Amino acid sequence: MEVTSKRPVGRFREVVKVPTKRSRDPRFDGVSGRFNQDGFDSSYSFLNDSATVELQKLQAQLKDSDGDDAADISRRITILGSQIQAKETGKLVQKAKSERRKKEQALVKKGKKPFFLKKSAQKEEEMLAKFKNLKKTGKLEKFIQKKRKKNASKEKRFLPRQKASQ
Repeated sequence: MEVTSKRPVGRFREVVKVPTKRSRDPRFDGVSGRFNQDGFDSSYSFLNDSATVELQKLQAQLKDSDGDDAADISRRITILGSQIQAKETGKLVQKAKSERRKKEQALVKKGKKPFFLKKSAQKEEEMLAKFKNLKKTGKLEKFIQKKRKKNASKEKRFLPRQKASQ
């Protein structure tokens, strides 16, 4: 059927189809392949090196600075130090997981039925590794004291308050 020429043409009539650019997220697209944590870490290891260099520079600046600058620099040092420490602990956890996975895969190859650790058991192993690491560095006692203090303050919140005597 033919379109009549008597009707006015719509303002937004699509004459030629223009191909639209579709953005794609490589995290969810199969074209990009699978994520390899070890490859990522080795490719971007220079970031860890630059972070440690920056930390050393900030510590040198802290010695020369005064007043407001010193407070700002010390805050930045604390943040950077905690970031570096978090990356290190993440590496240790990832290493433990990969070792556990490799052992399990070897046992499966020998004919054992696959076994997957529960989350509670995984957390227990992580805490055990953390305590061993703290014991090596000599910071275990301080960590336990802080933990006890934190738990004690939590328990105090739930205790009933005593009324002031008249």
